[in-house]
Amino acid sequence: MNKANICRNSGTCSNSIKFIILITTVILLLFLDEGNCMIYDKEFSFSGNYYMVEQYGYDSNGFADINIKKLQLDGTIVSYNSTTMGGNNNNNNNNNSNNKTTSVDNNSPVYTGSTGGVIIPINNITLWICQDRDYQSVIGSTPTNTIETKLCDGTATLSNCPINNVPLYQGFKGTFDIADSDMYRVIILKCTDTRTASIDMSFTLTNRNGQLEKGYLQLPLLYRYIMIIFCCLFFTVTIFWYYHKSSLNILHIILYIVLVLKLILIIVQYSFWTDANNLGTYSMALWYIQNIFYSFSETAFFLTLFILSRGLRVTRQTLSRSELKAIFVVGFFLCGVLLFFRFYNDIYYFLSLMILYFFMMPKIFTNITKNLRILYSHSILSRYINNLEQVNNLSEKKRVFTNLRTSVVLYLGAILFVNSLRIVMVWSLYWLAFTLSEPIFILMISFLCYSFKPNNTSQSIFRNPNLDAVDFSEIAQNIQNLLNPVDPVLLSTIMEIRSFDPTTCHIIKYPSHQHSKYSLAVLEQPTLIDNNNNDNDKKD
Repeated sequence: MNKANICRNSGTCSNSIKFIILITTVILLLFLDEGNCMIYDKEFSFSGNYYMVEQYGYDSNGFADINIKKLQLDGTIVSYNSTTMGGNNNNNNNNNSNNKTTSVDNNSPVYTGSTGGVIIPINNITLWICQDRDYQSVIGSTPTNTIETKLCDGTATLSNCPINNVPLYQGFKGTFDIADSDMYRVIILKCTDTRTASIDMSFTLTNRNGQLEKGYLQLPLLYRYIMIIFCCLFFTVTIFWYYHKSSLNILHIILYIVLVLKLILIIVQYSFWTDANNLGTYSMALWYIQNIFYSFSETAFFLTLFILSRGLRVTRQTLSRSELKAIFVVGFFLCGVLLFFRFYNDIYYFLSLMILYFFMMPKIFTNITKNLRILYSHSILSRYINNLEQVNNLSEKKRVFTNLRTSVVLYLGAILFVNSLRIVMVWSLYWLAFTLSEPIFILMISFLCYSFKPNNTSQSIFRNPNLDAVDFSEIAQNIQNLLNPVDPVLLSTIMEIRSFDPTTCHIIKYPSHQHSKYSLAVLEQPTLIDNNNNDNDKKD
């Protein structure tokens, strides 16, 4: 079988790192703009009775700052004319008092024709900010505009709308206090007017503790602590591996690449959420970089699990060309799918991640089970020849693979649970999904770095990695070739035939139609040393 080493020299790995840096630089140069976040600037038109401008989760004591830069009905301007109206409107004053408006013009708007001729008072274009009582505690808005319909029908409860019935006109500016914590909708109504409204408005929705809406306010502080913890892990691994650099191999390079990718991702996420909370705008450059490194990090981590399950440098020295080809195809497919859904929709991204893990994890479990069987067979032979040092080393390798299988099961269950929470999580607790997912990854990567740490002692799991070179099928086939010419009666005269104890006879290779009709087994004679070793093996 043709064999090929992963990353034959350091040049291949360095070229990969340079490629990642190049991609990051291109993204920074192409997307150095900022997207709207909590500071909005929208231009829209509608001909119906209402328009839901924005949905926002308020914490207690937030506020909304509204600025109508343009407001037209069928191309004509809705403006304020103080000369014609001649003073304040009592109804509007009452609205402003109830709404706790800190800065709103108290004069009623009027409709002025484009020629400046007929002046008609108009009060049916109004601003409402209402609690979304029909919000069903899941991510996303209600599919039907229940609130808006009730407002136009006159059946809505006005106590759920702290900002209600505020007349709008071109040039309107106002700041409103939002006292209670809830999900709110910013709505523009024109229930009795059938003309098309064209509006250009800027507005800012702000919470007391930052620009982010409730459910995301905790993320800047969360990622600050996550970044500190992960930096401690990164530097600990770096220092430990530096002092054991003589024992490093390709497996440690792969794990280190995963650490670097995740560290970059956490730093970008911290900067992304912190800037959004302080400035009120999402940096599109950071958003693109975050999406790219999210997909790279997940892909690299999954491929690392796959390579570890194959037993590279533990039970085998190299990977075959077909295995390297499979790793490349799986990695390219996984990364491509994650990138597509990451940019398309975050919810679909996590759903696709769960599906891919669900279909690809069985291959990892199969590889781990195969390695455990190889280690079990070699352990039996080592005990038979009383090679206690080899037995202990094999037991340590078995322990690592057994723990790896358990940790993969726990990790898979944990990410399925956490990613499911992202879909059904109550909007105000959305930050909990991040609080759970990041520590889970940190625990998993810490376990992998500890289990496969460099070690040059006799108990190192990287000692004697050529276990797959011993082909038990060939051994059984050679035995068959030797015994085939022998008559069964003659065979019984030259070999000892007796009953055996199944607890002391270990089957190494079972009969196979492809290789041999004979099985290969070892019969142990019970001794004190062997019994102790058997007990230790069962515990492992």
